[in-house]
Amino acid sequence: IKEQEEPKLLRTFKGHKDEINAIAFHPQRKAFMTQQTDRHRFNDSMVFVWNLNQSGNIYKYIGHRVHIT
Repeated sequence: IKEQEEPKLLRTFKGHKDEINAIAFHPQRKAFMTQQTDRHRFNDSMVFVWNLNQSGNIYKYIGHRVHIT
C-alpha cells in the first residue's frame, strides 16, 4: 500500500477577524463567498467574495443585517 502525502497549503485568504459561519462556491469555481457574524451583535455580519484566480477579495460587505443562506 502506497503511503499518501500530507496535504499542502496552497493559499491563505486573509480578511475575516473571527471565524466564518458560511461558505458558498461559484458553480464554475471562479469565486467563493464567506460570511462572519459578529459574536457580540448577532445581527451584524461581514461578507467577503473571494476570487480564486487571484489572491485577495473582490468585494467586502459590512453590516449585513440578516443571515445569508
